[in-house]
Parts: sequence; structure tokens; C-alpha cells
Amino acid sequence: YRVDGNEDASPGILMREASYNRYFSSTWFAGGSEFTEIKPEKNNRTWKLGVRQMSADMLTVTSYLQQGRGILKLPVGAFEMESMAGLRLKKNSLGAIKVEEGPGLIRYVVRYGRKFSDDRPPDHQDLQVPLDELPGISRFIAGLKLSGKSLDEVLPVLKSFFQEKFTYSLDLATHHSEHSPISRFLLSTRTGHCEYFATATVLVLRACEIPARYAKGFLAHEYSTIENKIIVRSRHAHAWTMVYVNGKWQNFDTTPSSWILEEEENMSGMNRVSDMFSYVFFAFSEWRWNEGSTTWGKYRLVVILPLVIILMRRIYSRKKIQRVQRSNHRKADKKDQLENRSGFDLVEKKLNALGFTRHPWETMQGWIIRIKETLPETISPAFLLPALHLHYRSRFGQHGLDSQEKKELVTRVDAIVKNNNIS
Repeated sequence: YRVDGNEDASPGILMREASYNRYFSSTWFAGGSEFTEIKPEKNNRTWKLGVRQMSADMLTVTSYLQQGRGILKLPVGAFEMESMAGLRLKKNSLGAIKVEEGPGLIRYVVRYGRKFSDDRPPDHQDLQVPLDELPGISRFIAGLKLSGKSLDEVLPVLKSFFQEKFTYSLDLATHHSEHSPISRFLLSTRTGHCEYFATATVLVLRACEIPARYAKGFLAHEYSTIENKIIVRSRHAHAWTMVYVNGKWQNFDTTPSSWILEEEENMSGMNRVSDMFSYVFFAFSEWRWNEGSTTWGKYRLVVILPLVIILMRRIYSRKKIQRVQRSNHRKADKKDQLENRSGFDLVEKKLNALGFTRHPWETMQGWIIRIKETLPETISPAFLLPALHLHYRSRFGQHGLDSQEKKELVTRVDAIVKNNNIS
């Protein structure tokens, strides 16, 4: 999707989709947060999302909807939204805004305050730490001598420690230990991706009697000189912590800022091609849904499409040459592929059969994130995403999966394909 109007694009703006307050069995849930409809103002184009703030900024967001439904991406502190008439919006008490009925592409203007969010005040759930996580969390707190310290003392110490002593990585080694993944992350490996940092931070703060929640969304930071907008891609998905400070919820992100560079360095040449396709498809969608109002917006496809055709011809020519060079290795490679196959392709076929098609430029994770709000009840994202993570580790992890993890992946894939997975 695209973000326009934020002049301070560095280090970026956190665009939240949802917040969660319950942590159970390595999964976050939104407890006690049913969605209720938000009625528009008299003009039928403006929705009041929260308490108006004196110092406010404004963003314009253009984003896809899956079959006219989806979760809006909003900066924390959004209090007003303006868009086309006819939308049906719902909101929960943890700050998520859901579109129940809309077009395939939506453009909306958001007014927000940078300082805080007026989500539901904390309750006992925002201080809970699972019993199996307490030993590791307590050892970590004791090591940093955080017990008894105030919020103003805890936050800078915690952020500094994560930034300086931990590293960001998507390639996590397999460990056989009685400790939970979060305990291993805090006490031994000190390596993980944003979900580890956000979850660990929430649990540590709660153990220090500071209300905290888990938030997920995107970091909007990639500015396009071609479009004069910030482009937010699936690889910019992010998780962070929300902490209750002086009676208001605020963002608190402890993931080392190097994660952005790490993600960019992991890009392949095909990512650049997929980015170009993403731009073309976005331009087409704007034209289709009449969201491109300028002359360039109406005619840029005429300019871009020939360039894409030329690019694809060059890629295809290279592949023909490479195909000849690789022919001697195909038999061995095919055997390796069959041995290393995770079975997740069966899940993709199942979702395709249900009408959920992955775009050519989308990663598997980006695709699932896009469609998860419209999946049927028999396929739970809470069950699907762990299977995807196992699939990624099976294919790209340094050590692959052990026998127990392979069995778990097979079980999850089989359950999803048969439409009888648990939530």
C-alpha cells in the first residue's frame, strides 16, 4: 500500500493493524475486544475514531482490500478518518478498524496525534505473564536489576539493552531445551526477529508491573521518488510493544533498527522485478477503481507497461541460457527438492481452490497476511502462520527442522488441507 503526507519519513512511521493483550502457547490473542460498527458523520464520508488531539498530523493511505474487506493500516493516535461514501467500518476496543464493505482499493485520509492512543485502558490481562514464562523473565529482570524501578527508569534501560546486546535475524537455529523460545531468546541466543523482541518486551514490562500490549502492522519508511509516496511492502511487516504511560498508550519499539537493512540485504534480484510488477499492478488498480486523479495517474500505465515487457524479455532470455547450463544438474536437483519439500504447496493449492490467489510478486507470508481477515472460519490464521514459519525454516533455515518439528509441520498442513484445524 502507499502512504502520502508524512514529511518525516525517517526513521519511519509505525502503521498499526491490531493490538493484542493475551499471550497463550506462543500466540497472541485480542481478549474481550468485540468489533462494533462506527457510524459515519452526516456527510457520510467522515468517521470519528477517537478523541481529537490538539496537535495533529495528516496522512493519506491507499491500500488494497480483499473482496472489499480488510483491516485498515493506521498510525497510533488516529482520531478521524475520511474516505469515500458507502463504507461500513467496525472498531474494537484495542484500536483495530475493520472494513466490512468496500471496493478493491481504498484511499483514506487519517488525522492523528503523534503522542498517544486512547485505546481501552489497561486491565488485569495487560499485566499477565504466563506461568511457564515467569522463571526466564524473572532471571532476565534480576540480571538488569529492574525490580522496583519506575517506568521512567525501566524503559530506557530495556531499550538500550536490546539495541546493544541483541541482534536481529530471521534465520533462527533449532534448539532442544526445556526453556520456552522467549526464555532462550532473553537468556541465551539473544537473536530473533521483531516478534521475539515485541513479545519479550511486553512480558518483561508486565513482570515489572507496567501495563503493556503487543502490536503488529508495518513500518512505513521506503520513500519512492517515482511516486512521491512512501511504499509499504509485505517485507516491511513489523511487531512492537505498546506501553501505558501517564494514562495513555504509546509505541515502544525495541527491535534493533538494523532489521530494516537486514531485510533489504536479503532481497534478491527477483525482488526488484516483483517490486516493478507491484507498481504496475497498483497503477492498474488505481485506474480500475478511479483512485488516480492526475494526468500521470491516468496514463502512466501506457509508459510503464512497455518497460516491463522489455524487462521480462531480458529475464526470459537469461533464463533460456541458464536452462541449458543447468540441464546436467537437474536429476540431482529434482531428488533434493523432493527430499526437502515441506508440503506447504498443498496449503497454497487449498487456498487457491477457495478463491485466494497469490499475486506473482507476493511472498507467501505477505499473501497470508493480506488474506487472513477473510479466511473461512475453518482455517485459522493462528494455526496457519506457525505452519508457514516451519515451512520457511525447513527451506531456508541453517539447520532445517528436527524430526518433531517435521512431524508438527506435516500435521498442520494435513489439518489445513482437510479444513479441520483448530484455532
